[in-house]
Amino acid sequence: MKPIVRALSGHAAVLAAVAFLVAPAPSLIAAQSSAIAIGAEGWFAGMVPPPGWHLLDYGLYYTADGFNDGNGDEITGEHPLAGFETTIWADVIRPIYVSNLKIFGGSQFTHLVLPIVDMEIESNVLDDSDTGLADIYFSPFLASWHSQIWHWAGGLDIIWPTADYDHNDVVHLGNDHITLEPAMAVTGLWPNGWTVSAKVMYDYHFEHDSIDYTSQQQIHTDFQAGKLLNQQWGVGVNGYWIQGLEDDERDGKEVPDSQEFAFALGPGVLFKPNAQTALILKSMFELETESRPEGVATWLRLIYSF
Repeated sequence: MKPIVRALSGHAAVLAAVAFLVAPAPSLIAAQSSAIAIGAEGWFAGMVPPPGWHLLDYGLYYTADGFNDGNGDEITGEHPLAGFETTIWADVIRPIYVSNLKIFGGSQFTHLVLPIVDMEIESNVLDDSDTGLADIYFSPFLASWHSQIWHWAGGLDIIWPTADYDHNDVVHLGNDHITLEPAMAVTGLWPNGWTVSAKVMYDYHFEHDSIDYTSQQQIHTDFQAGKLLNQQWGVGVNGYWIQGLEDDERDGKEVPDSQEFAFALGPGVLFKPNAQTALILKSMFELETESRPEGVATWLRLIYSF
C-alpha cells in the first residue's frame, strides 16, 4: 500500500469535474450549457500522489430555489423561469494512474472521469428530470511538480459528448458538444499545518452538434484555505468563482444576458483515518449569481490509494 501523498494531503485533484447541465434548452437558459462543475476541488488541488493507482469518488448534492437574470436579480412574474427549483445528485468516479515518466521535470499522470447524475428541474412551466451517465472526461496530458512548500499540477481535459442529448428536453445530462479545459492547480502546505489551494480552469466550447448554438467561453476557479489540526483532521474555508467571457451565440447571433457569473463560499472539513484514505466534506453557498441558479453545493470526496 502507498501513502496518498506527502504529509497529510493525499489529493490528486487536478482536473476533475462533473459533466452536468443545470439547464433547460438554450432558448430558455442560454448560458447554462457549461460542461463544468464548479467547486469540486479545493483541499490540496495541486498535490498529486506518488506513482501508482488511486481512486477518487465525488458525491454532490446541489439545490437551488431561484434563477437569477443577467443583473443578479431573481426572475419572477410570468417568465418561464419564475418559480425555478432544481435538485442534483451526482456520483463521480475518477480513477487516476501516476506513472514514473517525467515530462519537463514533472510526473506524468492520467485519469478518467465518469459522472453519474440525477437531476430534476421545475418552474412555472418546466418540469423534467433524468438520471444516467453524463459526458465523460479524459486527458491526453497531465503533469505535476513538487517543492518543499509548493506543489503544482496542470494539463488539458477533454469533455466528450458521450451522453444522450435531445434539444427538445428540459434536462440534459449531456452537453452535445466537445469542451477543451486547460487547467492549472497549485497548493501551498507549510510545516505548521496552514495550507492554501487554487485550481484555475478555462473552458473552450465547440458548437453544439444538433443545433446552431455555441456556448460562451469561461474562466473559473476553485479555492481553499485552512489548517491541518493534527494527523487526522483539518478545517478550512472553500469557495468557487466563475465568469463567462462572452455571450452565447445562436444562429450566428449573440444571446443577450447569457454571461454566467457565480461566487460561493463555505466551510469544509478533512478527515484522514489512515495513510491510504481521506474524506473531505464541504458546503458552499452561492452569494451572488448572474444568468444561472443561486443555491448551495455540498461535496463529499473520498480519496483512496492502492
